[in-house]
Amino acid sequence: MHAHRLWLAVLALLWCSACQPEPQPTVIRIGFVAPFEGRYREIGTDVITAARIATRDWAAWADPTLPRFEITAYDDLGDPELAVEQARKIAADPAVAVVIGHWRDETTQAALPLYEDLPVVTFSPLEMDHALNLSAAQGDLLSAQGAWALEHNPAVVVGDRGSAVGNLDGLREAADLLPGSTIVMGPGAGLAQFRALAATETLPTESVVFVTSGALPADRAGWDTDFARRFEEAFREASLGAAPGLMAAAAYEATWVAMHTALEAEGIDMPETIVPVALPSFDRSGRWHMAPIYLYTWQNGQPHLVEQYR
Repeated sequence: MHAHRLWLAVLALLWCSACQPEPQPTVIRIGFVAPFEGRYREIGTDVITAARIATRDWAAWADPTLPRFEITAYDDLGDPELAVEQARKIAADPAVAVVIGHWRDETTQAALPLYEDLPVVTFSPLEMDHALNLSAAQGDLLSAQGAWALEHNPAVVVGDRGSAVGNLDGLREAADLLPGSTIVMGPGAGLAQFRALAATETLPTESVVFVTSGALPADRAGWDTDFARRFEEAFREASLGAAPGLMAAAAYEATWVAMHTALEAEGIDMPETIVPVALPSFDRSGRWHMAPIYLYTWQNGQPHLVEQYR
């Protein structure tokens, strides 16, 4: 009888232990800031979709005991004042481990000082303190503009003016200055709204070549054909049919950099075998060393690669 009771007790213990819930992995929060509404919403749509694909890929490929990542999105409308307001919210949230944003030069410059205690991954040609920056520097982009213009005279170089309206003014002035010439512009000429605004005034977007550190997935340095195709398929599915733009691949890489940074802060090594693309190496200023530079033009309403400058 005693042995029978002991056996029942053992069975009960085994049953109870089997019913214990599996330990849940730690969740690390990423604060993701971009313009999701308003004039610059095309940027936000491009980058947040790519970022979510990156965290989904991590969850699918990483060991289940490793942390998972949660993206909390903050909309700054592309406005510097709202960017500061959103940055204050993020900085006050102890659950946020790393920030990605703000995807426009003005908003990034305005918000960055508020992230003193947080690692930040950004994408801007301007100089940014205490941030990991995936864009080529402004001087390097200008050098690429000048070099291409020298090789393809007659050409007019127009520096990036920070907004679609400003860049439209630059295009108008260049077209008046030297009609029929190639107009070599900065990254802002890669926005679909720039092309659309130029089309309403019948300005010669077909004569525009623009430099950028962003690229379409099929053109992205270090992305093989199969991976670029899979990424584009995943992007179209997640965005209900929209194609990735010039910022999507950079946002995907930026999210992997952010996840790597957050894991490092926890003393966890990111397994190299699951990282789908080579992560950038950064110089002492935090900028991607020799970040790629591309030259694109507009063809049939779509960006078309002219060449990779470096």
